[in-house]
Order: sequence, then C-alpha cells, then structure tokens
Amino acid sequence: MKTLGIKRRADEEEAEAERQAADAEAKHGAPHPRLVNLEHVRLVQDGVAPAELCRELMMLYRAVSTVGYRPHVRSATIHDVIVTAPWLLPPLVRDARRAGAWVRARQAVLCAVEAAFGLDMELAVEFSGLIGWRSGAALGWHHDANREYLSRRHVSAVLYLSDQGVDFGGGDFRFQDGPEPLRVAPRAGRLVAYTADARNMHCVERVAWGERVALTLWFSLEPAAAEDGKVLEQLRRCPQLQLQPAEPQPEPQGTQGQQGPPDQQLQPEGRDPADPESPAGKGGTHGAVDIRVQRLRELGLHVRVSTSPLPQAAPAQVAAPAQVAALAQEVAALAMELAALAKENMHMTAKLARTTPLLVATLYAAGVVNARSFLEHVAKMWRMEQPGGYQKKRVDVFKDGLKDRPKLVACLLRDVPSWAPAGMNEEKQVDSLANNLEAIIANRSNDIHPFNPARGLVLVRAMHNGPTVAGLACLAEGVDVPCHIEDEDETSIIEKDNNAASA
Repeated sequence: MKTLGIKRRADEEEAEAERQAADAEAKHGAPHPRLVNLEHVRLVQDGVAPAELCRELMMLYRAVSTVGYRPHVRSATIHDVIVTAPWLLPPLVRDARRAGAWVRARQAVLCAVEAAFGLDMELAVEFSGLIGWRSGAALGWHHDANREYLSRRHVSAVLYLSDQGVDFGGGDFRFQDGPEPLRVAPRAGRLVAYTADARNMHCVERVAWGERVALTLWFSLEPAAAEDGKVLEQLRRCPQLQLQPAEPQPEPQGTQGQQGPPDQQLQPEGRDPADPESPAGKGGTHGAVDIRVQRLRELGLHVRVSTSPLPQAAPAQVAAPAQVAALAQEVAALAMELAALAKENMHMTAKLARTTPLLVATLYAAGVVNARSFLEHVAKMWRMEQPGGYQKKRVDVFKDGLKDRPKLVACLLRDVPSWAPAGMNEEKQVDSLANNLEAIIANRSNDIHPFNPARGLVLVRAMHNGPTVAGLACLAEGVDVPCHIEDEDETSIIEKDNNAASA
C-alpha cells in the first residue's frame, strides 16, 4: 500500500508538471504586437548560405562544440569560442565585409529574415549558436517563447549546415498546423524562419543516425536583448586577446641530439616555437595566427608553415636610348588618339546628361519604384519590340531580348558567372540568364533596391546578394539607366529613399 501511495503521488506530481508546462505555453504564446498582422509567419528558403560557408561553420563546430543542453546534443555558442578557442575570434568580430564564417552567416540569415517578414532594420540577434543533433536526439511540440525568460525572443531561424540522407537520417523539422510546408527536410544552406509565438508550434523528429548540425538564431524586437554587447564585454575580459607578445617557449627536455628532420621532432601540438605563425613562436603574437593553420592544428593535424624566403626578382634591364625614343613616339601617338576619344566622349556625355533625367522621370512615372518593378518595365519594353510579344511568357521575352543584345549577355556572363555555369552552349546560357532575371522579380527581398528620379536605380550590396546586384547593374547599363551601388552599411540612406519611392 505504501508503494502504491508513493507511485500515485509521483503520477500526480508528473501530471501537475505537465499542466503547469501547458499553462506556461498558453500564457506566453501571444505574438508581439509588431508581428500580429504579418502577411506570413514562416519562411523556408534555400541557398541562404553557400556550401563553402556551411563547410567552414561545420569545421568551427567540430573544433569547439561541447556537450549540449539536452541528451544527444552538442552545441557551440560564440561565448564558448571565447572560452575555448579565443584565437578563432578575430575573424569573427570584425566588420561584416571582412568577417569570418559566424558573422557572415549570422548577417545573411538576418537579412533574409528581415526581408521576408518586412522587418528591415528592426531585429537584433538575441542568440546565435551551432547546434548538433546526434543519433537519438529529438524535441517534442513547443513554441520558442514558452517561458517568461524567453519572452524577448520574437523570431526564430535555423540555417542547416548538413544534408539529410548524406550526413544523417531522420531529424525532420515539423510545424503542427498552419500554411504549408508542414514538414521541412534539412539541407545545407536551407533556412527555416518563423515567429516564436504559439502560431508556430513545431517539433524535431528523432535523428536516426549521423549528426544534424545547424546554426540556430533567435531575434528580438528589443535592441537591449542583443547578444553583441555581452560578446564584446566578454572579449574585453579575455586575456588571450590582449595581443601582447608571447614568451619564447623553452626547448623541451630530451630533444638535444634527437635524430630525424625538424618536422618530426617533439613539439607541443599547435604550439610550435620554431613556427613564426604560432602563438608561442618567438616574437609572435596571438593576433598573428594564421586561422587556416590553427584550425587544422585544432583538428589534430600537425602543420608547419615554411619560413623560406621568397626568390628574389631578377634586376630590371635598362633600355637603350634608341628604344626609349621609339617608346616616346609611340606614347605621343597614343596620347593624341586618347585626346580625340576624350573629346568625342565629352560630347556623348553631354548628350547623355540631357537625356538621362527624361528617361528616369519616364520610368518613375510608369511606376518603377524598385529593382523588381524595373525588371518588369524592361520586360514590357522588350515585349513591344518583339513580334507577337504580348502572347509570350515574360521569361521568353527575356530570352528573346537577350538574344538581340550580345553586349548585355557578355556583361552578365562576365560579372555573374554563376548564372550560366561553364560548359553550356550559347542557347542554354541565354535560357539560364533569362531564368535568373525572372527569379529576381519573384523574390520580394529585391524590393530593397530603390528606384527614384533623383538617383536612378540604387543597388544595395550585401553579403548574400552579390550575383543579383551584379546582374541588375549589367541590365541597367544595357538599357542606359543610371545605376549606383551602395554597400549595406549605408542602408539608412537607402531606406529613406526607398520609403520616399514607395510613397
């Protein structure tokens, strides 16, 4: 009887815990007021991170991940990197144009999420971490803001770094209800994003084998919740990043007179005093570590960097006086030719300056306000030029228009080689280029490139949209539309122009 009573109390306590968990889910399931009227509350997008970036993040995960927060799970946050491998941090925390894998991936996900949900410049990264789910790992139905201490998490995102069926089995991501897709198969470079409230109850199915790795991020609409300030404060307290010269490491005992080449002599792994690239090298600093060499060492590979001097260039030969005179005459002739071309160019520039404002004003009056509407207008103009153009699909209009413009095709093949991979014949190249132009119109994230009478087409260049920007720049040049490219750190100006154009 006593045993039955104990079991009954345990069952009651378990039921009470489940009830309290359900109450907590319901209490904290309301969406943030800014997210109530979103057009859609989830996103599945491929190609957010290229394969090279996914591989780099996987290498970082393997180098610093530790036992995670639940069974069969390993994880690595940027705070773990500071504690366990601070020499990996310098390329992680510089500005975005020179940043390492973590910051580049984090920024690419942030841009994709803000563009998809219409939250430009509103989200702060509350948490980012590399999470590895091994065989047996699973997670039941829940939403991501289901506790009081998680209430500042408003949007969730998962960027997969490994491929289902290749690196692991099982591990599907599932939404409980709502719009399709309800089941997402993880694939490297694929992004799943959703609001963290009760509208997106989800689970992760059990991983059957292998390891399912992803970069997980939570975003907040409260700037004070950003993880960046905590990271910088931790960096200031990290003694390994003071960039002070390291002390020379003494020669290990017992190596005097040791036979064999220097590469085979005993040295501490990853800390070679004979290697100037090593943090312990004589006269070296922690800031001078070659990140590629250090990663290989942390993975257990002994690597040495050659210190052999580069071969000296041969001394320049002095030209004879007759050769100098001949070269001088050739330069003079070229100068006269350039002067004539400059004069002709000046007249053409003046003519273009007179016609450009008229062209831009006409486009703006026709409803061109961003890159997508600009492309639609180009398709409309080309449609009028082509026999039977009004009966054609838009992508076919692009194909025929490109065939008539070999200079534009050459520009696209040169500046955006990924749009038409090598080995294609000319017809397939044109088809591939046309399909990519059509894809730009279909992607609403390209609304960030504004068009207005004051500046023409303004392309906002970020880490994830380089091919799109290069392709639009070629097209603008091909149809004589002014084009200006600005980097993402100038987005305050861009946003202002975009708002004005949309109004």
